[in-house]
Amino acid sequence: MRINCQCTTEGVTFRATPEPGDPIPVQGVTLGRQEAFVRCPNGDGFGSPHPDLLALAALLVFRPWIGKTVDFPDLALSTEFIEAVKQGQRLTARGDVRAGSSPPRRKPDNGRPGLAFSGGVDSVAALEVLPAETALFFMSRVAPTEEFSAWVFSKDGPHRALDALRAEGRTVYSIETDLEFVRSPPGVPLDWSNGVPMVLMADRESLDAVTWGLILESAYRIGRADFQDWGERPGFTRWALLFASVGLDMFHPVAGLSEIITSKLVMSSPHGTMAQSCVRGPGGAECGECPKCFRKMLLSSALGDRGFDFSTMARFWRSKRVLRTVTVYPIKHQNVLAYSLLRHDFEDAGLLAIQRMILASHPSFDLYQRHYAPALELVPEKYRTGVAERIGAYAAPMSAREEIELRAWSMPNIDDDADILALHQDCVRILRRSHEASLAQAQAGA
Repeated sequence: MRINCQCTTEGVTFRATPEPGDPIPVQGVTLGRQEAFVRCPNGDGFGSPHPDLLALAALLVFRPWIGKTVDFPDLALSTEFIEAVKQGQRLTARGDVRAGSSPPRRKPDNGRPGLAFSGGVDSVAALEVLPAETALFFMSRVAPTEEFSAWVFSKDGPHRALDALRAEGRTVYSIETDLEFVRSPPGVPLDWSNGVPMVLMADRESLDAVTWGLILESAYRIGRADFQDWGERPGFTRWALLFASVGLDMFHPVAGLSEIITSKLVMSSPHGTMAQSCVRGPGGAECGECPKCFRKMLLSSALGDRGFDFSTMARFWRSKRVLRTVTVYPIKHQNVLAYSLLRHDFEDAGLLAIQRMILASHPSFDLYQRHYAPALELVPEKYRTGVAERIGAYAAPMSAREEIELRAWSMPNIDDDADILALHQDCVRILRRSHEASLAQAQAGA
């Protein structure tokens, strides 16, 4: 693939030209638009970002559709970055051969971290445990043309959070981009793609590290698959190598915290009221009927933040998205769902069926109220002590026995366990009946 980069005071435009051998589509997801624009805040430019930063940002946008080589004809890349791309991404990268190579970007003196801030619970939890000087970058999705406008959700919630943080004296940015529309259907091309604005602002804001609100369930695959050490997973190691080559440490301050702890942390934090993980409702409010709302609302109620009216479960069971989520095995973050259900009294048939299925494979979930301390080893030494102290104010570390239990987490193969298979099949039948009944109820009341 060839990627051209054009920088103006308005922003940066990346244009991709696929070449023979580039994988299109990838796992059913195709390369849609071949151009992405990132608008600079205030229209005064990104401050001449280092060529390696521009190339890294482009890779975060187009990497899924690049085969074995990537050319950046407008950029004089450093040899260090080219080598990191080779080692980390198994790609041959080439820059502007006429311009030669640039010296690598070094960590700035007195640098600070940046956070790819979403305004969700886990992102706010990361904000709470990072130093106060952390710069926050919200990637604001905008449609490239009118035909894509239906894919743009209200940003009122995150912007209210950013305004409040700005009033506290925090460094915050909301940066518009249409990069999610290079993917068809629209969405972030990679887990780290919402860090593109942060990467482009790294020189201007003297960043020496980049962070995300990644939690234990996602980092270590808890609740959905067998345990994997985050420090050894390619999703971290291959990208951390690229970030390091441009003077940025990649780390995840709440990777050792379950969603149970991040939710509890945010509930007791001064910024708790600004956290909002769903923006699909009117005016940017929570929609109250998607899979994320289903899980988050149950958890908030279990932690005592707000009550949950189980008589309104029909609104969730009507949702095809919720039905798809809870009828697969395993259910995403099912350790969190089980923790929540065990702390409620209810008579809903669908919830009872889910509870029976989950408890058959994992009867105890108390350890997720404590944090997994080995995750702190992946935090750069400069920030490790402060992050550890701030986490410690909200949660104790797991014991050695609990750490062993966590590393032994595995999901039974449903085809090899007749009891769990029977419970899952029963669960699916009950949930489908709940879905049909809630639809009939809605139609009768229409």
